[in-house]
Amino acid sequence: MKNILIFIAAFAAYTSLASANQDWNTLTDKYNLKKSGQTFCTKGALGHLQLNGRKRVRPASISKLFTTLWAIEKLNKDYKFKTNFYIDDNKTLYVLGSKDPFFVTESILYVLDRILNDSINIKKIVFDKNFYFNWKSEPEDVLNKLKSYFVIRSKDKEVKKVQKLFNERGFDIKISEILNSIESIQFQSKINTKYLQKVFTFNSHPLYKIIKQMNKYSNNFIADIIFNNLGGEKAFNIYLNKKLNISNKTTYLYTGSGLGDNYTTCFDTIRVLEELINQVNKQSIHPYDIIAVPTSDNGTLKNRLSHFEKSMVAKTGTLNGTVTLGGLVFTDKGYQFFTLFNEINFLSKGRSFQDEFLNNYFLSTSHFDYEEEDYFPVVL
Repeated sequence: MKNILIFIAAFAAYTSLASANQDWNTLTDKYNLKKSGQTFCTKGALGHLQLNGRKRVRPASISKLFTTLWAIEKLNKDYKFKTNFYIDDNKTLYVLGSKDPFFVTESILYVLDRILNDSINIKKIVFDKNFYFNWKSEPEDVLNKLKSYFVIRSKDKEVKKVQKLFNERGFDIKISEILNSIESIQFQSKINTKYLQKVFTFNSHPLYKIIKQMNKYSNNFIADIIFNNLGGEKAFNIYLNKKLNISNKTTYLYTGSGLGDNYTTCFDTIRVLEELINQVNKQSIHPYDIIAVPTSDNGTLKNRLSHFEKSMVAKTGTLNGTVTLGGLVFTDKGYQFFTLFNEINFLSKGRSFQDEFLNNYFLSTSHFDYEEEDYFPVVL
């Protein structure tokens, strides 16, 4: 009852809705939601309130916002992954990876094109344990991915698709010639570069741009790689406790993506969002540089929350009967943070409930100028 009373008082104070309690009940009944399984918190320039705010919930992919905070604070927004390429006298190309989570087909084709244009012929590729490719990190998986592309896909639709992407961006790269030049690919755990010649260093996009893609598309691979690179489960939870005095009893992340048994509360999630925006401000970027803008951005929010286009940034989550949403709304008075955690069997109903609820709650917003950036996994 205490939570409900706080909810009613705050709702009436910070929105123009005539009856917050009636509205909440109407929507939960409409979508057939069990009230004890629904959680909502908001805090910011308009005030604060919580409904079941201390209830332990499954964050799902909202966990990626926790990972985002940890990454940009520990590594800095401009951090870049550097993948180094060496050759020997036998026309073998050695790849020393940097655990770059966004090194993909376009990346390696660009590198090979640059090397071949320097009149360096490559017949064989050898990569080490820190080289990740197309969302794979285990050496056997990376090897299979590389072989499937350089051998099986040398004449298929995927090649034509990637060729088109390069052409549209003004790259004069002939993919078929590159693919035909490679005869074999191997894995070698450690590579001694003492007698090798470095021929190229591939720099990734700045970290914050990779994180934006991670959050837009809810990419689990990127989130887990960054999380593990920083130290993983134990290191993160120590960090969170020291940084925000958040106890393992209320929040604990096993993974950076949200897969698995992560748990948190909406109260703790609001605190993480607040600290994330503090970091954003310190590093002179905007919330939309790292979190998706509904409708404007492709990804999980492309067809949702059109009412909040260019007035909200948010992250979605879906896992095992739980639908989650968290972010911030821009108002004339400043930021208003929010989180929603909904336990429901029909996930589409959960999303519809969230959208309708927020439409009713935030009746007045402030808009910002924004256009989605064309992200291409190659940096000139």
